[in-house]
Amino acid sequence: MSEHAAYDQVFAEESGEFLAMVFDGLRGLERDPEDVTQIEAVFRGAHSLKGMSAAMGYVRSADLAGRMEDLMGHARDRRIRLTPEVLVAIGRAASALERLVEADIAGDTTAEVPSIDLDPGAFGARLSPAAGPDERRLVRVSVTLAEECSLKAVRAHVVIKRLSLMGEVTGSEPTATHLHEERFDRTFAVTLRTGASLEDLVAAATNVVEVEEASAEQLVVCEPESVLPTLSEMRKDALGEVGNIGAGHAATALSGLLGKRVALSQPELLVVPATEVPYAFGLENTLVAATFAHLSGSVGGGILAIATCEALLNLVDLTNGRPTDTTSALGPAEEELALKVGTALADAYVDAVSHLTGLPIDVSLSRFHLDRVSAILEQARADIAHDVPWAAFVRTTLSIEGQAMDVALVFIPDVVGLAALFDRLGV
Repeated sequence: MSEHAAYDQVFAEESGEFLAMVFDGLRGLERDPEDVTQIEAVFRGAHSLKGMSAAMGYVRSADLAGRMEDLMGHARDRRIRLTPEVLVAIGRAASALERLVEADIAGDTTAEVPSIDLDPGAFGARLSPAAGPDERRLVRVSVTLAEECSLKAVRAHVVIKRLSLMGEVTGSEPTATHLHEERFDRTFAVTLRTGASLEDLVAAATNVVEVEEASAEQLVVCEPESVLPTLSEMRKDALGEVGNIGAGHAATALSGLLGKRVALSQPELLVVPATEVPYAFGLENTLVAATFAHLSGSVGGGILAIATCEALLNLVDLTNGRPTDTTSALGPAEEELALKVGTALADAYVDAVSHLTGLPIDVSLSRFHLDRVSAILEQARADIAHDVPWAAFVRTTLSIEGQAMDVALVFIPDVVGLAALFDRLGV
């Protein structure tokens, strides 16, 4: 089987799953157009199909899925009502998308794309008079599994999967690797941005087998999102792509520094208000190791490299050829290695961004921090001359000699640098 055929096979399987999510959600919305869970499911399905199609070069499918996503985003944000006319339009688009996906996989470029009006403006007369600003907020769902639960990782995965249908999951505590490897007792927490009620979130979690109890609380961040400058979906995508490219180059630099092969999991990309970075990592109240590099030139701001203390200790052992868990405390030698790694990551990240945009960006020496993410971020923002409203957050898992380590790279451009980036990217 050729490489492209293998990709097509994976695309066929995953697109079928997301199309089923869209159709199931639409059936639910026919029964209850106000069902937040189903609105989020259709939105997420369309969003995933857009990204997958674009990655495969299937432009027509990506465009149609993107227009579906945009319309459902307006419904999710309560800027339009899901009237029968809107549901019919989305349903027709979903059926057309299913046919387009099949044609793309078969290599048929002649399949017609039906004319379906998905412009949210076409449904402007149906704006809800009761609809206010975007009410999606940051929420933490805390879950306790039953004492007799024997498949903790599986149950945690199912809980997170269900919550992801109700909003955008931004982090977990413990981290994803610890959950996958069952390195937790019976409790874990998931942070997500959602418009669903706390009661619905608790119900979604407690309906999973072997979940003993769950609770949900709204998190309070330093600044309300309403005071942030508007960031369109296109600009969010552009900033996220900048973060993705930078992270890939950073992993290559780390491999060269350590002289070891570094495998990088599929990065999770988030563009979040800068004040929400601690929640995005999922460890806002946990001691972490981080380096901060200051940026200047055409793009000011900074870059944070964040890892759990356990990950840094394991990295020290692997670098020195010792078994992991040998080093038990962070001393001057460990801090020196962290600074070398952080500086190398920041340099590679900035080189990639500078090459992409053509903007000259300078990196100053990194500083080491051992603190809570929120405290580290507060200090970083104080060191930057201009406001830093948004951050491109890349969360991934590094694997070195079979040892998995959760890390995050956070690109925090200031408002001046952000404008320069968008100008060069044409968005």
